[in-house]
Amino acid sequence: MDEQTAGRLLLSIEQNSLVVLCGAGLSLALPSRVPLARELAVHWCEQYESTTGIAVPAAARENLEGLAEYFLSKAELIRALWLVDWSLFIRDPNAGHFALADFLACKAVHAVITTNVDTLVELAATQLGEPFFQSSLDGVQANRPSAHNPYFENTWVRAEGSGTYRLDRSASHGSVSGRQR
Repeated sequence: MDEQTAGRLLLSIEQNSLVVLCGAGLSLALPSRVPLARELAVHWCEQYESTTGIAVPAAARENLEGLAEYFLSKAELIRALWLVDWSLFIRDPNAGHFALADFLACKAVHAVITTNVDTLVELAATQLGEPFFQSSLDGVQANRPSAHNPYFENTWVRAEGSGTYRLDRSASHGSVSGRQR
């Protein structure tokens, strides 16, 4: 890292304006190795087909969101969820999870936003000695007094009428800009 970038990074930490964005890659590194959405979709589809004898449309086979939408359209989502092997998500946190938990606990970052649905950052925080670490689902929760800065987990939502995603920041959810210290 060059000096200018390092200086800007340190200044953003001092000003409490550094926000970390991360996605599924965070939980892919060992020892975590949480499955990719595609891998989970294929496994879930295979379990459903072998259990029910009902073929899933090819377009949904490798698309977790498409598969969930298919099950929902057939009023099968709750039944199908019982077929997911949830043990695949019970893993140990990796160095990235520990770094984020540490950054949040010592308030080196203003917030962390992730699309992950596992609880490995929370587990890392607990192992680091943060007993009340929890994620914030919206700005209202993030603004509540806490020993750590906000950790937004799985807060990306599908934009109306499109295949793109946006961070859910509707007025009803509040914002973190006025967070009290």
